[in-house]
Amino acid sequence: MNYFEHKKGFGLVEIVISVAIVGTVFSSFFFFYRQALILSQKTTTLVQTNMLLVEGVEVVKFLRDDSWNTNLLTLATGTPHYLLFTSGDWEVAAVSSAPIDGIYTRWFELDDVYRDGNDDIAVSGTYDPGTLKLTMYIDARERDATSTEFVSTYITDIFGN
Repeated sequence: MNYFEHKKGFGLVEIVISVAIVGTVFSSFFFFYRQALILSQKTTTLVQTNMLLVEGVEVVKFLRDDSWNTNLLTLATGTPHYLLFTSGDWEVAAVSSAPIDGIYTRWFELDDVYRDGNDDIAVSGTYDPGTLKLTMYIDARERDATSTEFVSTYITDIFGN
């Protein structure tokens, strides 16, 4: 009896198993790459969101430095305001312009600040016209969802202008 006659079909089984192993390895690499790409996109969105929040707070501080009375005290508290950069200058608008990079919408709200008997910020007490609570918001649209991030801080009329 010939040695090769007993081994018929064994090469086909080896090929099928090899193809299955190679297919599994490539599928794993594809899945890993896809997940890494999704995570990278989410990280990029988060970093851009945080940078836009910081920029927004800095712009409001710039407006404060330019003129507290004109740029900030005239704005209604508890109302959304939008920052626009036109003709090389920042301004506050009542309506939003087109989303930043087609993804982000930024707005801010100002709230009155009150101080208690110890001159600490409190929910109620004596109104402090030289301090405002600033809350900057960013809406980020990703695929079918929108996420909102915000940061709050206090700004004061440090220049008395």
